[in-house]
Amino acid sequence: MPAGETSDVAIGAGAIHSLSVRKTGSVGAWGYNGSGQTNVPAGLSNVVAIAAGESHSVALRSDGRVLAWGSNSSGQTNVPPGLSNVIAVAAGALHNLALRANGAAVAWGTNDFGQLNVPAGLTNAIAIAAGYRHSLALRSDGTVVAWGDNSYGQTNVPLGLSNVVAIAAGGDKAGSHNLALRSDKTAVAWGAYDRGQTNVPASASNVVSVAAGGLHSLVLGADGRVVGWGYNNYGQATPPAGLSNVVAIAAGEFHSLALRADRTLLAILVSNRTASVTFHTFAGQTYSVEYSTNLASAVWLTLPGGTVQGDGADAVMTDSDPDSARRFYRVRRF
Repeated sequence: MPAGETSDVAIGAGAIHSLSVRKTGSVGAWGYNGSGQTNVPAGLSNVVAIAAGESHSVALRSDGRVLAWGSNSSGQTNVPPGLSNVIAVAAGALHNLALRANGAAVAWGTNDFGQLNVPAGLTNAIAIAAGYRHSLALRSDGTVVAWGDNSYGQTNVPLGLSNVVAIAAGGDKAGSHNLALRSDKTAVAWGAYDRGQTNVPASASNVVSVAAGGLHSLVLGADGRVVGWGYNNYGQATPPAGLSNVVAIAAGEFHSLALRADRTLLAILVSNRTASVTFHTFAGQTYSVEYSTNLASAVWLTLPGGTVQGDGADAVMTDSDPDSARRFYRVRRF
């Protein structure tokens, strides 16, 4: 990773390159650059999401516009003219997907296996994922739609799969698979079985995020830990020892990424002399919100309400009766 890559808020993994979105809205890129996939366009700013394909990269700007760069062997960087109001992007090997605010999906790039043939009537999508040569969409009713290459059963959505809240699509020349996260925090996998990437282990519990790589799978638990399985010849399914406080994951063909939250404080909202402090929690940890009238003071008091037990979700504590015109707040984790 590049030195100083410390202010990231989102990550993406391609075949053999990686991307990040920084707090400033700029994009970081590193890894193989044989097709210019890590040559971030000059002046690119206000980026809110990224996606990495086999040899190309895609960025979504805050104004709903999409930009792509790198290999254009199959038109994968030819963003459709007039594409706007986009809220999410996904990149496969040689194709891309964009999800518009109206729930419609748009696809471009190669269509050799029908991965661009968005099903007619798909107008209520809330999430998208692009695999090696196939595509997925998550509907607002919690069901999954798949199209494109089905050589490994990757577009055969399991019968009865419902209550899905997130999806991921992976694969390479040797196989292809998908992951779905259900509202009960369990993961479901289907597609290729040759490397065990669809054999969800018992340790993959209390899941809050999923990622599908070339032939391996990752899940993120509510406690901030990462579990991986499947093809592991390069260690891509083995998280580093001691890895914790993870808030996002991404899986490439032979590598994996994790984004850690070194800070838990998310926001402080003040209205009518009531301060609400929002912070992220991790399971197994305890939190409190403290306040002081002097930022340099050694004396900090705990807000009424005591402590919060972490469960992987965001928490809010409120100071409804400040006794001074000025207060500073901090989140303590112990």
